Parts: sequence; C-alpha cells; structure tokens
Amino acid sequence: MSIVEAIKEYLSIFDSEMEEEEAIEFLMASLDKIACLCHGIECQTDDNEYPEPPEADHASTTESVRKRFPSLGFYNVAGQISERISEADLHVGDAISDISEIADDLREVLWYFDNTSSNNALFYFELGYRTHWGRHMRELQLYLHDKWW
Repeated sequence: MSIVEAIKEYLSIFDSEMEEEEAIEFLMASLDKIACLCHGIECQTDDNEYPEPPEADHASTTESVRKRFPSLGFYNVAGQISERISEADLHVGDAISDISEIADDLREVLWYFDNTSSNNALFYFELGYRTHWGRHMRELQLYLHDKWW
C-alpha cells in the first residue's frame, strides 16, 4: 500500500457509514498501516519553491470526528517516557483532538502530493511524523488498544 492510499483510507472513515465499533477497528488498522509506512522513506531534497497549502478547517474536522466517534475522549499520557522513570508527570490526551490533527496533517500531505513533487510530499510526511502527528498517532494507538482490548 502506498502512502497516498493509506492516507486516503484513513480519511475515508469520516465518510463511511460504519457503526462506531467497526469504525474504531478500521481506525486502529489504518493507523497501523500508516505507522509502518513511516519507515524507510527515501526522498531526494527538493529545493523548488511551491505555494503554501490551504489552511485546515480544524474546527470542522474536530466536529466531524466528534460525531464519528462519540465514545472516544480523554485519556492518560505519561509526560516523560524515557526520563524520570517511575516519577513521570501524568498528562491528559484527547482522542478526538488526536484523530483530528492527524487528519488535517495528512490532508496537507495529500495536497503536497497533488500540487508539488513526490519528494516534497514525502519530506512533509516524514517531518510531520517526526515532529507532530506521529506522537499523536502513537499515543492514540495505545489508548485505542487499551480501550478496545
């Protein structure tokens, strides 16, 4: 499965008519596929100038996610995972926000694939994984795993 196909699959959940339980299972599988595709990305530097992607409508995405997954909500997150072992602060994660932010960031990657070069799109896919949505994805995966199983 290509990165573009995996992103489209993830985003398709918002338009599906699955019951929530089936949609959560689909979401977990979709996140796993995207996580696997984050490894071994090879792209060449692209120094071309491109226009900026359109601004995401985060409020609309969040509302859509809230309607799609009414049983999901807040969860515990360890503040420091590799430091202060057994003394880490506890924070609160938000599944609705995580799903929304991942969706908005991946829509932007699709925009890059459609409107710039593949190398540029892959750069933003990997950058987002390393610096933003990857953390949301990993914490969300743990929450869903705990909630589901």
